[in-house]
Amino acid sequence: MYHPYLRGKQYELMLLRENAKLMKDASMVPIIEPVKKNLTALNKAICELKKENVSFILIINPDYGDFENNSLPIEKLISTTLADYNDFCIGYIVEANSKLIDVEDFLSRFREKPIAFIHNNYPKPKELATLVKQYANIKKHIFLDDQILYRRQFNVDGIERVLVKDGFNNGV
Repeated sequence: MYHPYLRGKQYELMLLRENAKLMKDASMVPIIEPVKKNLTALNKAICELKKENVSFILIINPDYGDFENNSLPIEKLISTTLADYNDFCIGYIVEANSKLIDVEDFLSRFREKPIAFIHNNYPKPKELATLVKQYANIKKHIFLDDQILYRRQFNVDGIERVLVKDGFNNGV
């Protein structure tokens, strides 16, 4: 299964809208990290993904862009546009500056929704793994780095693990 990682910029959202059926047919699961304050294009893309029953991941705590420190508009989108759609996961990025208390707060607030964690150099994998094992709604662990020992902490039956790599970087 292919998980393209897209920042929610205008042309990437247009690509999602125009190729939703192709993504469904190819079993693609796009990971969408919203970056622009104007959610109109994101809303249109999500509506098209819903119409074609495409699985996707919507990141609630983007690392870049207009939502870096304010996830409320994305949460509103989840509670309105996505309220009746079940084939998506709420993505949460855990990176070097993430706090375990914030992860726990997120998990408590979205206990009823499918969750995908995007791992990007989080320094305390054992503590995080212990926390997330308490929740039954974790569906995926997505790793942005290739740290084998880190990934082993999240090897749990029934939870998909995905490694995102740059397939075009051949070391040249």
